[in-house]
Order: sequence, then structure tokens, then C-alpha cells
Amino acid sequence: LSVPFVPPEDRSITAFHVAGLSGTETSEEVSEHFEALFVDIDGDDTEQQGKRRVKHVRILEQGTAAIVSFKSRQFAEQAAKKAMGLVDVCGQPVRVTWAHRPKPTVKYPSQDPERFGSK
Repeated sequence: LSVPFVPPEDRSITAFHVAGLSGTETSEEVSEHFEALFVDIDGDDTEQQGKRRVKHVRILEQGTAAIVSFKSRQFAEQAAKKAMGLVDVCGQPVRVTWAHRPKPTVKYPSQDPERFGSK
């Protein structure tokens, strides 16, 4: 199954959602997997050694999913060209998609502008 490389219009989104992890992968292992994509992009990567592109990895949902955040949109788009769709992370087939911004939660119905109009 192929997922098209169509970055979200919101240029502030610089993260991927990774689903299907086994639950044993650490955030460091997932981070290293995505850092390794840049070796293929940059060649031998000697110039970039020590310059990490992954900002943070957060493991979610009992360890079966993760959010991989990159330091810039450019880095995220470069990685997306290699990682979108079904790929192998730490020996586990996973699905990689662009992350979405969570919708803000509304604590009180009167704060819901769609329901009550904006003030």
C-alpha cells in the first residue's frame, strides 16, 4: 500500500505518525531509524555527522505507535520521500503518515464557537 507524498498545507506540521510498532521499540531506536534515512539522502553523511534532524520521538498507545518530530519542515519533507507508506522500522512493518494537529478540546459547551458562534 502506497501513501502519496503530499505534505499537509499547514507548514508548521513537521512530524510523522508511525503506526504498527511491536511495543518493544524505544524512542531512541525509532529516532535512529529516521536519522538513517538522511544517510541515503546526503550520501556518506560526513558533513552532517553530529547534526541530528529528528527533534523528538514520543511513543504512544502502549508502544504500538509513535510521533516522530523533525527539527524543520525541510527535514520532514526529505524523510517523507523515503518513509511514507508501509516501511520497516526496527524490523517491524509499520505505516508512516503525516501527523495531524490535534483539535482543541472544548471544556464547556459555551466555549464551542461552531455551536454558539464566535464572539
